[in-house]
Amino acid sequence: MHNSDNLNTIINNHQYYQFFNYQILPCRAGLNNIGATCYMNATLQSFCNIPKLQNFFLYNNDFYQNPNAILSRAFGDVMRNLYDRNKNKNSYSPNHFKDVISEMNPLFRGIAANDSKDLILFLLEKMHEELNMPQNYIPEPNISNDLLIFRQGYYSVNCSIITKTFIHEMESKIRCCSCGFETYNYNAQNFIIFPLEKTRQYKSLKLSQECSFVTLDECFEVQQAVEYLQGESMIYCNGCRQIRVAEHYNTLNTCPDILIIILNRGTGNIYKVGCDFPLRIDLNNYIIMKNKCTQYELISVIVHA
Repeated sequence: MHNSDNLNTIINNHQYYQFFNYQILPCRAGLNNIGATCYMNATLQSFCNIPKLQNFFLYNNDFYQNPNAILSRAFGDVMRNLYDRNKNKNSYSPNHFKDVISEMNPLFRGIAANDSKDLILFLLEKMHEELNMPQNYIPEPNISNDLLIFRQGYYSVNCSIITKTFIHEMESKIRCCSCGFETYNYNAQNFIIFPLEKTRQYKSLKLSQECSFVTLDECFEVQQAVEYLQGESMIYCNGCRQIRVAEHYNTLNTCPDILIIILNRGTGNIYKVGCDFPLRIDLNNYIIMKNKCTQYELISVIVHA
């Protein structure tokens, strides 16, 4: 935390908001629960501690002029109330924000408990839709034709503070086991979901003993481990022009400024799987295009209990 009143100076000194390059502005107030809405408050506090969003919502009034940016304006009001010590000495009740999400999505109506994951995914999708301002895509040099086609199709119609902050690319590669012919596909994601039970089983098999917890590094390893497409999953190879067994790889192609990781703990006994994650992590081994910093520092954690 950087405890300073000179907020403009702090914002202007930010670089990529990654690892050692950012300062998080200190909140001036807390949030009051409206019933069992701790899931909502935890989500709001996490998002409000992201420097790039602070920069956009605290120092930009353009989106307030957009009559269709209903959710974005409501979130901006929460952000500004949390950082305005003159308005809120101790705490703030996000009643208007709650009314807006309740009106937009029946999942959040009432004051019952809910899952932060659902609200996070809803915020990312809806605020991107409201704030999206498509721009002409400028191709980068020295990229493959498959990647160029994907980026031209995606980034020419998707450009918002959400995509600029959270979007990363996943590369899916399929390699024929007979002739080695490779095909590539790409998609853009706002978050990564790790099924902890799958990682636990992988670790237990690797160590030949039962394990009750996994690490974040192991989650990335399992995500990117080779998967063999055989039996009913075999593919038609354009190299062999035959149905063949193939290897399938999923790999992070690029890294975002802010990476959201959702740890799916499941239910019942599976719910007991724990995950050991560090305060700092270097994703250099898991990312293909290393054109910017691959080191991350933990900003916030939401634990659903």
